[in-house]
Amino acid sequence: MTALLLLLTAHFISDFYLQSPQWLTQSTSKSVKIKTLCRRAIIHALLYTLVLMTIIYLTPTSLTQAITAVFVITAGHLMADLCKSPKSNNLVYFLLDQLLRIVILVIVWVVISNITFIDVIGFLKQLITPKTMILGIAYLLVCKPASVLIALALKKHTDALTHNNMATRSDTLISQTPDKTEVELKIEKENNVGLISAGSWIGYIERCLAISFIFMGQFAGIGF
Repeated sequence: MTALLLLLTAHFISDFYLQSPQWLTQSTSKSVKIKTLCRRAIIHALLYTLVLMTIIYLTPTSLTQAITAVFVITAGHLMADLCKSPKSNNLVYFLLDQLLRIVILVIVWVVISNITFIDVIGFLKQLITPKTMILGIAYLLVCKPASVLIALALKKHTDALTHNNMATRSDTLISQTPDKTEVELKIEKENNVGLISAGSWIGYIERCLAISFIFMGQFAGIGF
């Protein structure tokens, strides 16, 4: 597990702390700049070499395994950058990109740690317990079911408030900007829907943080 934590630490440092905003912009633009990609690959290779040397010192990992691991990880990061470059810079691609990189690290960790299929089954048996299942169900409940319950309980008030706000906003828009087209008004309406969706996600995060503080016994964190 120490080796995996070291690899993940190196990943977050190299992916987020050792890159300038210009590199991130260049790597997500449609025209891929080979020089930037090579620079990032060198940073990954150097950092993971340092990490793998540390793993060799702490665990019975051979030098051959370490060299192979550095090559595989660096090549994986480079391929991920190449695949990401033509795509849009949005949340979906970001999550897929990070998932791919972390999966590569986990595979490397499994190989260098000589973890067998039996070890994986044993780990899953220890992980899937009534306690962990209760924790998982609790997080599921405070997200979607809780939001639906709150929305239904406050529906009468929110409907009235939304109707009044929309009516007031429509009157203001018509009086102030009579020359606005129907398309522009539609865009503004879609932006308002986007704000409501963002508010829902903020609510999910807040409730997950609150229940996490409860599980840890840090009730003061809820007030903060």
